Amino acid sequence: RIRRADKLSGQTDIVMVKDFTAEENGVDILESYGYRPVETDPNMVLEIPESWQTFDDYLNSLASKYRSGAKKIVKEVTNAGIELEHLKNIDPHATRLHELYMNVHSKAAVRLVTLPPDYLPTLATACGDQFRCTVAKRGSEILGFITSLKDGDTSVGYYIGFDYETN
Repeated sequence: RIRRADKLSGQTDIVMVKDFTAEENGVDILESYGYRPVETDPNMVLEIPESWQTFDDYLNSLASKYRSGAKKIVKEVTNAGIELEHLKNIDPHATRLHELYMNVHSKAAVRLVTLPPDYLPTLATACGDQFRCTVAKRGSEILGFITSLKDGDTSVGYYIGFDYETN
């Protein structure tokens, strides 16, 4: 079906079918149509125990060398006058967020899609409370961001962007 649709709509350089679990049946049939498996970066999963109520609880769970490294980063960020903030209304910041996204996107080895400037505000509206955009700011200037989507009991880190010069 994908191949027939390609012929109807013109040329397609890449088709990616993704997010199969190991238990799913029938995935191997795609190989007979010329598709091949590709390894992607692993998802990092952090199980959060109910006993964790603060960032310090998380830090205290780390091995000493990782805890020291994390504290050093927090100190550097704080000393640079950078604060993290949940951006409740991203519409007025769409242009800056897109600029920061493009900074990261342009350095990616594989770029299957390029988001338009109105994508994140549209996603935020569509997802409501299931969407979060956290920004790193110095004063009123946004220097970086990460978005996350809530999916049941899981939160998935989604798109990021940042100012390489500031970083």
